Amino acid sequence: KQPALTCFVRPSHVGASGKMAAFGNILLNVAKVCQTLEGSFSAVSTLRLAMEFNIATLMESIADVIPDNEAVVSGDVRLTYKQLDERANRFAHVLQQKGIGAGDHVGLYLFNGNEFLEAMLGTLKVRAVPININYRYVEDELLYLFNDADLKSLVFQREYAGRVAAIADKVPTLKQYVYVDDE
Repeated sequence: KQPALTCFVRPSHVGASGKMAAFGNILLNVAKVCQTLEGSFSAVSTLRLAMEFNIATLMESIADVIPDNEAVVSGDVRLTYKQLDERANRFAHVLQQKGIGAGDHVGLYLFNGNEFLEAMLGTLKVRAVPININYRYVEDELLYLFNDADLKSLVFQREYAGRVAAIADKVPTLKQYVYVDDE
């Protein structure tokens, strides 16, 4: 029997209230991409594709198929899949310039918003590991987490610069700091 690409999308989550509603468009578009992929690849290349997929490559595929569809709405910011992919690529290049790559841990000390998504996707593009950091943590908790997670890079809201600066010299593995303006 020929192997096939399997896409898991729960239609019951599409249009749900709360945070799942924000992912409704993404889930529908993932389903469209999966249908496109299933119809255009041989079984061997489909299996290879499924084994190589991660979230970043899936988002790139969506951007290729429906580049002008809206991907993110965060306050006044509206990004298409193409724009989101371009912004994530720019962030991935920033990481690579500092030697961040496969297996390295990147801390995301950010509010929920387009910047978080861009940083997460950029991190995944270089095959690094995004580590979500609760913005409510205080210095002692941050110090423990940064060291325990073996962070090599940290992306943080400018609002938290004081907390980060207070512990930066106690985290020897961190070699890159990127702040996001609070505006």
